[in-house]
Amino acid sequence: MEKSNLFTEKMHKIAKAITIAKNDLEIKTILTPFGYDDAELDKTMDLYNVVHEHSSEKELLKISNKNLSSEVGELREKVHGLFKDGVGIAKVVFKNDIAVKSTLKLTDSIKRKTAVLIESSKHFYLTLLSDDTLIEKMANRSYTKSKLESELSVVKEFEKKNNELGIDDVDSTSATEKKHEQFEILEDWYSDFKAVAKIALKEHPKLLKKLGFD
Repeated sequence: MEKSNLFTEKMHKIAKAITIAKNDLEIKTILTPFGYDDAELDKTMDLYNVVHEHSSEKELLKISNKNLSSEVGELREKVHGLFKDGVGIAKVVFKNDIAVKSTLKLTDSIKRKTAVLIESSKHFYLTLLSDDTLIEKMANRSYTKSKLESELSVVKEFEKKNNELGIDDVDSTSATEKKHEQFEILEDWYSDFKAVAKIALKEHPKLLKKLGFD
């Protein structure tokens, strides 16, 4: 059975045990002297609700993360294509200008690795857009200022979404760790409760069955 199914099944058993122990008068009467009164059961149900909420948040984060990851992947390919074409044109435009070729880093290979792609493409577009002479020469090959600015905006969007993806990864990890910590506390409580109930209700097999401990 998958971990997610095991977790759901255990959570269902815990919720059932707490609810029945609180609402069944006969069970409550027997278990209260063992420390399982309304206050204890209410406190544990509150913990259950927190764990359940964290689990729901994690699932939402996973969905959000998956969608964002797909978007970042698409933007990476788009930026890679735009940058590759732009560099190709720049190599033709500035083929005899060693200084400009060096400034624009036209001899560097174009990589798909996210951090490198963002850094190198931003440098390329920002360097061109900072010099009117370079803009004018690129415009002769249909790379106008507006086109360069438009492609730079795609690079910046790629950078922004990639940063958001990193934040989502941290949030997802944090939510998972928090859920695990509190679920462990809930599991320990359930294990103790089950052991005590089996002793307290050993002469009441029907009540044990009702709690799911038969």
